[in-house]
Amino acid sequence: MEANFLMPAPMRADQARQIPIATYLERSGIQPAKVTRGGRELWYSSPIRDGDTTPSFKVDTEKNLWFDHGMARGGNVIDLVIEMRRVTVKEALAILESGFAGSVPAARRLTATAGTPAGEKKKDIEASQGFELISAQDIEHPALVAYLASRCIDVALARRYLREIRFRPKGSLKQYFALGFACGNGFDARSPVFKGFVGDGKTISTLNFTDKGTVAVFEGVYDFLSWLAMRGIEEPDCGIVILHSVSLRRRAIDAIRVHGFGRVVLYLDHDAAGRETAGVIKAEFGDRNIVDRSSTYVDFKDLNDWWIGLGFDGRQTNAEKK
Repeated sequence: MEANFLMPAPMRADQARQIPIATYLERSGIQPAKVTRGGRELWYSSPIRDGDTTPSFKVDTEKNLWFDHGMARGGNVIDLVIEMRRVTVKEALAILESGFAGSVPAARRLTATAGTPAGEKKKDIEASQGFELISAQDIEHPALVAYLASRCIDVALARRYLREIRFRPKGSLKQYFALGFACGNGFDARSPVFKGFVGDGKTISTLNFTDKGTVAVFEGVYDFLSWLAMRGIEEPDCGIVILHSVSLRRRAIDAIRVHGFGRVVLYLDHDAAGRETAGVIKAEFGDRNIVDRSSTYVDFKDLNDWWIGLGFDGRQTNAEKK
């Protein structure tokens, strides 16, 4: 008998408004710069305007409302998604649904500490719970298409490497959906409000290991897609390693060494983990030609962030070439 999966009804506005704003921001990779009033007030560098060097975007965790003092504007979580993503109410609900799938996480009060600096790279959510794949198909959902647009990745290019996946926590009927890149025995998954691994056997990804010339090393899938887009190509013209996590760098080093690449080009993040990983790889291959391209996007957290900063103009300089 063919299995029937329970699909949740579309998220209603009253359900969406129960989603803690702090949780949405956390799942979007945004952390508070400071916490006051015993955790009731969280202060951020504004996610809806540039230049907020003294965090003036407040979230009241009890009322579940936000207020940007620099713009004298505020609202609920739906209003925030509309402001951040430049979308309609319907699209905002689809974005929220993609990460919460009709279930509303309980609000949690943060302790009054300095917190994690705003803009720090987000961690995998619910990484220890485990997810199982339900289906994989071509990318169609408007929330995922909008997410690709927000990262300046063309849908046609994304469809060559990514799938729209449906999955659920093990032992649950609640369904989620996201963009997935096949990796190990599962998918490295991402949506506007979700980052995690669906399946098991997470490992590095290698592409185009056809010669012993150059290999480019990326920390994430969207850095790789940005690299293709900025060079105006759809298929890599050198070897590719995608780490998916810097914790897997030893596997990358072993793969590069075994294959015998003569030149290693690094596109790693501008954070402590990325710099440390670059240092380890350079130390491992002191006898190879190591090229660190992080200077290309020195004022940005990673290559995709830099590509977003350029917009869709697709400009290319000599420094951005392979």
